Amino acid sequence: MKNISPDTYPMVSVVIPFFNRIELTQRAVISVFAQTYSNLEVIIVNNGSTEDDSTILELFSARGKLSYKYIKLQKNVGSAEARNIAVNTAIGRYIAFLDSDDTWETDKLKIQIEQMLKNGWQFSHTSYYRHDTRNDQLKTIRSGLNHYIFPWPAFHCLIATPSVVLNRNLLCGLSFRSDLRFAYDTLLWLELSKRITLHGIDKPLTHVFVGNLTTALNNSIQDEALRLLAMDGLAGHHFLLAIHALYRITRKIQRRIC
Repeated sequence: MKNISPDTYPMVSVVIPFFNRIELTQRAVISVFAQTYSNLEVIIVNNGSTEDDSTILELFSARGKLSYKYIKLQKNVGSAEARNIAVNTAIGRYIAFLDSDDTWETDKLKIQIEQMLKNGWQFSHTSYYRHDTRNDQLKTIRSGLNHYIFPWPAFHCLIATPSVVLNRNLLCGLSFRSDLRFAYDTLLWLELSKRITLHGIDKPLTHVFVGNLTTALNNSIQDEALRLLAMDGLAGHHFLLAIHALYRITRKIQRRIC
């Protein structure tokens, strides 16, 4: 493990796309401002919002020296493409993703970057708190216990995108699938797992808010997401495709029993 001086911390580009939900987006941005890690650029992508975004701009104006980019799209291009647009403008060595309705613990980036630098990791994700807004329940998801290698993300992937930090070089030639409205993030993690280990940090450093519109809670969408992961991410791996088909059938049977 390397000894890391705070003076040598590399820049992290924080990517936050949003569509309306201005107040929630402000909350997400403020959680970035509160980070104990200071070498940041923040890239905000207004993904065709119809609401007044002036309060978002005012937040950054009040921050003075903070490096930021504000990209305003004329129409909604989907969250996958919005992230791709932001990544293509990023100059940081590392990319961190944050959804507009989620937040970070104040030491999230500091802990994560230090672990990545000391261990030579190119990708990391952390455990997180999941807030269910439907019933006001809080649950800790210990996703950081998992160090994913191929093909495991195709079967059961607990990685929350707002918990991910990765080396920007990993995205040379790769991106989020802009033709998909769901599973595009897990599909990218699956592709990356063919090259590197997706290291976990078992500290809950992100707050993820879920509700009625959250795709992770929709069984039919999850079934389709698993099918996409198999067809696209496991293409050419015939034995794995057969195992995955059995896995999907077993999941459906178990749901009916329960």
